Amino acid sequence: MALAVHCPHCEASFRLAESTRGKRLRCTNCDRIFTVEDASPLRSGEPRKYRSGPRNSEDAEPPMVLPAEASGTGRRRYEEDDDDLPLRPRRRRPETQATLLPWIIAGVAVALLLLAIAGVSLAWLLSRGEAVAARTEAAQENPQRPAPAAPVAAAGEEGAPPGLYGDQGGEEVLPADPGKPDTILRCRASDSFFLLSNAHTGNDRFGRPTLFIDYEKTRVGQGGFTLVIHSGDGSRHNVLLMGPMNQTRGTLEISTMFGGFGRPAFPKNMEAYLTHSDPRYGPNTPHFKVSNSITLGTMPTLTRPRNWTRAEIERLTKPPPNYSNANGHPDVGEDTPFAGDTTGGGSFRYVEPAGLLLGVEYRPGEWDKEKCIGGLVPVFSRDQPPTGQTRILARDGYAVGGFKVQSRRYVDAIQIIFLRIGADGRLNAADSYTSDWLGSPGQEPAKTLAGDGRKVIGMHCRQGAILNGIALVLQRPGDAKIGP
Repeated sequence: MALAVHCPHCEASFRLAESTRGKRLRCTNCDRIFTVEDASPLRSGEPRKYRSGPRNSEDAEPPMVLPAEASGTGRRRYEEDDDDLPLRPRRRRPETQATLLPWIIAGVAVALLLLAIAGVSLAWLLSRGEAVAARTEAAQENPQRPAPAAPVAAAGEEGAPPGLYGDQGGEEVLPADPGKPDTILRCRASDSFFLLSNAHTGNDRFGRPTLFIDYEKTRVGQGGFTLVIHSGDGSRHNVLLMGPMNQTRGTLEISTMFGGFGRPAFPKNMEAYLTHSDPRYGPNTPHFKVSNSITLGTMPTLTRPRNWTRAEIERLTKPPPNYSNANGHPDVGEDTPFAGDTTGGGSFRYVEPAGLLLGVEYRPGEWDKEKCIGGLVPVFSRDQPPTGQTRILARDGYAVGGFKVQSRRYVDAIQIIFLRIGADGRLNAADSYTSDWLGSPGQEPAKTLAGDGRKVIGMHCRQGAILNGIALVLQRPGDAKIGP
């Protein structure tokens, strides 16, 4: 049976089990100890009374009611010690405190992280500001940003077809006079174009004397660029650029040819500009000006773009010759298996759809202590301009019918199989002769490419610093008719 108990100190009421009679308890309202002596049974439905007595202040919390033990459904909320003195029930921490603690810790961590980021950003901005200030000072001393675009020669002037020329970045374009000094072909509409600015000298991260030039690509087109450094004494030096011009903007760092050990210092007076060359047009390779000119010091004479002559327009608006136009006919012909290495170098496939392979030009080479063929150029006609390499050409009435190739890893040596051209234009495998070995023949067994009478209309090279691999391109049923 439950008992109705009142604290003698604060008169707070409790509902306790019968077994607590005669025991000492700690009041949860005033925190004082009393003995359960006078108590009366608590009748069903009788309300419990709580009194907020003076605990430590008048604003003390309402007392916590101890659960009944007699009913068997409650749970003890106090513990008895050796003196049989029940302890004050332990208050459970409010749920809100347990819930907020992880958020407080996370907030502190985020604040610390933001402070760290702010510090790093401030340091970067300060250093960046110093760099920009240094470049701005250099630019003010030597202003080089091109002026707004000025009128240029109209497309179609001097016989040029519409759409041939590209914008020249605001520079004056001179008439089509190849005899005028300090001129170069104006760029094509298909060429990339760059604006150069802020040229200055300094040291790179390795301490080497370096020429720095900022660039911005304003038109995306054909790649492959050379930086021309034109000195005040009239001399020109070409620096082939590899890779960095693929970006939209950046800074060129030139530390070759000038300023290093055993090399002259950078000229105090210089002009710099970019060119794009198209070697597909043979020995007279055209060069196009694909940037504005930028100067250091004082340059009395600058290089200017000029219009093309009628002969240049006629030549350069036609497709380049097939012996130099790699990958110009990817869907014509069928390749033999490769001989040599097929993993190195680039892929260069030369095809003459309306002709035959009449011979080759070659040069010796060596890579990784292996003597081999350095390069191979197809010859499709007897009047093809020479490249200065060793030429092996078929006799009159014959054409290339196949190759014998020796290879350790690369293409070490080639022997050409020449077949007679029949009256019907076919190759006669029964009437043949072979050339001497080209390159560095050894004891390796030779691999034969073609030689069965099928027409050879080109060759496919894996070419890097040396000739890695070689295959022949054979006429395929359905290709255009090929004559002798």
